[in-house]
Amino acid sequence: MIRAIIFDFGNVLEIPPDPQEMLAQRAAVAAHFGMTAEAFWNYLFTSEAWQKAKRGQISEPQFWQEVFATLGVTDPDQVRAFKDQLLAFKGHVPPLMRSLLRQLHKRYRLAVLSNTADPNLDRLLTEELGLHGLFDVIISSAAEGLAKPEEAIYRLTLEKLGVRPEEALFVDDMERNTQAAAALGMQTITFTTPEALQAELLRRGLLDAPVS
Repeated sequence: MIRAIIFDFGNVLEIPPDPQEMLAQRAAVAAHFGMTAEAFWNYLFTSEAWQKAKRGQISEPQFWQEVFATLGVTDPDQVRAFKDQLLAFKGHVPPLMRSLLRQLHKRYRLAVLSNTADPNLDRLLTEELGLHGLFDVIISSAAEGLAKPEEAIYRLTLEKLGVRPEEALFVDDMERNTQAAAALGMQTITFTTPEALQAELLRRGLLDAPVS
């Protein structure tokens, strides 16, 4: 029996309102460095700087400074401009996701487990995104010094929720993260869209009825 549902944050709860425009902005920055959008994004988030940032070893501003310095950009204003262009579509939680969270919180303990350079993820969720009171546990990799898909961060989340692995459902858009959760005995859903998530929750009997 499922007693808790654990959500990733980026690209699961926080989703750009216009994905195509977001990709265009990302491609424009990547082109400045002679890369495709995909190659540039992979460069950012497989970098040594990101490995440190997501574990809280350096701050988010330091992360951006380091990854752009490697590309030859050291001027703080230019770094900030590139970062702002890449993150222009942050801060949007689709209405359907908000509705799903409200309905699910009536029946389950909810958690967020995110690889993030922000140790204050709880403040972002509650104060800036208006999701106050919906999550029983909020785990930031930067705050804990651990990151998905490391086993320890899943076990920490389960411990804080007070559930066994088989009592938890984990939702993430990256298969390597859902595979790691499944290896611990959790049920998983690899996220694509809010609509697909709703359909899968209904199929599994975890929602009473469709929400809008």
